[in-house]
Amino acid sequence: PAPLLLLLLLLLLPGTAHGACARLPDFRTCDTTGEVSAPPYAVGTSVTYRCRPGYKAIQGKSLTIVCQENSVWSDTSELCTAKECVRHEVENGRLVDASDVTFGATIYFTCNEGYRLIGVQSVKCVIKDSGVDWDNNFPICEAIPCHLPPAITNGTITNEAENYVFGTSITYKCNGDLSLIGNPSIHCTTKDKVNGVWSGPAPTCKAVRCSNPDIVNGKRTSGFQLHYSYNNTVIFECNPGYRIKGDNIVRCEANSTWVPPLPTCVSSPTTQAATTTRPSKGTKPASGNTGAATMVSVGSMPLLVAVLFITFHIYYLI
Repeated sequence: PAPLLLLLLLLLLPGTAHGACARLPDFRTCDTTGEVSAPPYAVGTSVTYRCRPGYKAIQGKSLTIVCQENSVWSDTSELCTAKECVRHEVENGRLVDASDVTFGATIYFTCNEGYRLIGVQSVKCVIKDSGVDWDNNFPICEAIPCHLPPAITNGTITNEAENYVFGTSITYKCNGDLSLIGNPSIHCTTKDKVNGVWSGPAPTCKAVRCSNPDIVNGKRTSGFQLHYSYNNTVIFECNPGYRIKGDNIVRCEANSTWVPPLPTCVSSPTTQAATTTRPSKGTKPASGNTGAATMVSVGSMPLLVAVLFITFHIYYLI
């Protein structure tokens, strides 16, 4: 019959008896070379690929696949892998999450504390000529600079330099015996991680003389000097019988005054013990009622003792 004859002819067709491969694998990293016929593909058919720009053949893999007897291509996984851009280090900085430097990847940069980024903040690995390379030059990390430090009248900077960058410290010194008011040292720092600023204002040089710190009924226990200038301190104590009123430690301030004000020593109140006068043994009352006088002198004694005392005196007089 006609249907049976048609089936027999199909079985005799080349490749059909042993199966065939369907469509080609859908590779993302490579393309076929030359003309390729439409599916199906007979067993034993081979197809060769080439890597797309930005990719390279995976080591140990062939770029040719073959239709096998089980109607499956010999390889259906990617045949190529992305090329890598050269990893560069940034002095005084680092790459942020630079684990991937292959074709198409983007990396970002950051600088160490005290440095600022000069150049681009990121680069991308792109195709260049027959390979891959970064689309821009790597940036540099430059030490954040400060302007020249402020000069002071009647004073100098002990460690001047041509350039001042983040972390640099300078120290001021006054001429002669002038006192330095303020912080003697300032350093270059930053608030925005781009521009440098000095950590504080420059000090001033000033003549400071505080008066001799004497107090009545008291004395100094420390801070003995011929002249008193800025920041000199004195400690006081009062003489016996006196107590201090105010702070016992004072400091010479920039306006040539003692702060807090000098203390004073005031007399300490004393407690006087009450005494009781008793007549000496054998002493007679000057005049009048002896018993009454005796009662006055012993009025604070217990009643029994007082009675015995009066009886003794009466007997003595008789």
